[in-house]
Amino acid sequence: MYDLIIIGAGPGGYHTAIRAAQKGLDVTLIEKNNIGGVCLNVGCIPTKALYGTAHRLIQVNEENEKFGIYSENTVFDFTKTQERKEQVVNNMTSSVEGLLKKHGVNLIFGEAEFLSQNKIKINNEEIESKNIIIATGSSPLMLPFFNIDHNVILDSTDLLNIKKLPKSLIILGAGVMGIEFASIFNAFGVKVTVLELEKQILPTIDKIIASQLTKILKSRGIDIFLRKKTSVIRNDNGEAYFQLEDGTEFRAEKALISIGRKFNSDIKGLDDLGISKSPNGALIVNNAQKTSVENIYAIGDVSGGMLLAHVASYEGEKALADILNEEYPDSVIPSAIFSIPEIATVGITSQNSKEKLNKGMFSYQASGKAMAIGEENGLAIFYANNDDELIGSTIMGSDASNLIQIITIAINNKMKVNEFVKNVFPHPTLSEIVLEGVEDIHGDAIHKFGKKR
Repeated sequence: MYDLIIIGAGPGGYHTAIRAAQKGLDVTLIEKNNIGGVCLNVGCIPTKALYGTAHRLIQVNEENEKFGIYSENTVFDFTKTQERKEQVVNNMTSSVEGLLKKHGVNLIFGEAEFLSQNKIKINNEEIESKNIIIATGSSPLMLPFFNIDHNVILDSTDLLNIKKLPKSLIILGAGVMGIEFASIFNAFGVKVTVLELEKQILPTIDKIIASQLTKILKSRGIDIFLRKKTSVIRNDNGEAYFQLEDGTEFRAEKALISIGRKFNSDIKGLDDLGISKSPNGALIVNNAQKTSVENIYAIGDVSGGMLLAHVASYEGEKALADILNEEYPDSVIPSAIFSIPEIATVGITSQNSKEKLNKGMFSYQASGKAMAIGEENGLAIFYANNDDELIGSTIMGSDASNLIQIITIAINNKMKVNEFVKNVFPHPTLSEIVLEGVEDIHGDAIHKFGKKR
């Protein structure tokens, strides 16, 4: 009997398998498709490989001349871009598989079936374990209305793997995935149209940040239509056709449906155990990621929390700690959106709080480093509660996905504004934006005139 079986080798599953092996557990990891799951194969990593190219194209096409660099003869080869993306993915998945082997994790490819709360059937073999962690992730939501044909009407996996760039692209949904793909394919020279039902893009992000990003994306030629409900979606003779409720029509060579994901909780035999699920199919868990069946845990997307790779890894740590009767601290969860410019957020902000918060703001235009490197498009917002504790932040601009971690650590350590601002930040760096933004909560930023609060 194994100490632990993990079903699903995405970022939650493989991370937890390696950590469990490091702690001396006998671990089996089961994967139905590819090591790395959605993240490494058709999510985080391949999209960021394309993002890397897109960001460079924007620098070449929009910013080089202000540095005295003239690059009018630059050639963009999408085939080479896709080849590089595949190479990055292959290198990452091979590396993870190698690490699993070095740590002694028993890796089995196949589809798992529950025979009991301790017994799994895989490839006609029965294996048993004291504990089981389900880490099967999520998949693009496929509803008949969207008419996804994987040829003209696409999901995110289809769009990632296209061989030829379309001249035009309609994106339904201005959430994280929709805005990331809009930024990337616009940089590739594709005419992009975004349709969104809500009143702003990225509905969970601070309104002022979402508004500024909307202006930036529109200035690059992306058409964005908000508060628009779509009534018709179809492949019309090889062309994507959309009709809104008000009768407005849109046509494009391709379309991306980016409106949500479903939880991969339909594992054979699982329902026979009486495991509790939410109405949307997510496995219900407690704070230690334990399901309603004593020795079965669920982590990552399938447990219905934030659909982020690092959340899956964090939840794996919590589940493993519970299995080992150890404590594992709670943490606020930072998230990043790789639009161009990128956005990152953590904790309580004006968008998710009903109470009035104490706020500080600092513009990238006031940062010497941002100006020097041509990254002045950006804004950072910081929040504190009435006890002067830092509780949240939203940052838009260069390196936002790294800068947000400074505030994440401060929140986890319950730092007060007056404590935080006594830390010395190196100059000139983008990290000074964080320092001065927090100083501005009290009206004390040096490179911004602010009234004392």
